[in-house]
Amino acid sequence: MVFPTRLVLVRHGEVEERYHRIFGGRIDMNLSPLGHRQAERTATWLDATPLDAIYVSPQKRAQQTVAPLVARRAVTAITQPEFREVDFGDWTGLTWEEVFHRHQVHAFDWLEAIE
Repeated sequence: MVFPTRLVLVRHGEVEERYHRIFGGRIDMNLSPLGHRQAERTATWLDATPLDAIYVSPQKRAQQTVAPLVARRAVTAITQPEFREVDFGDWTGLTWEEVFHRHQVHAFDWLEAIE
């Protein structure tokens, strides 16, 4: 019997509060205490899911999110530099409101121009 490939995508846990509502992008931020709990719960939730490989961004928040999962498995996470966050350029580190005031665009206007 042949089983189809199953891809499980997991976003990193919540980051430190000082990075909420900002364009973090390539800022290498840590998880918040809640983010660490979310990572633990995600690992528990995936206990019964067979995983042949785990790929992860090199950023701290992604590495910290995958750590509890890797600790429970006999598989090593493969860090993929290509999985880094979007680079927001001049918007990096700015709040949504600061982006509007400095650039006269709404914070999510970039989604329309991402292509």
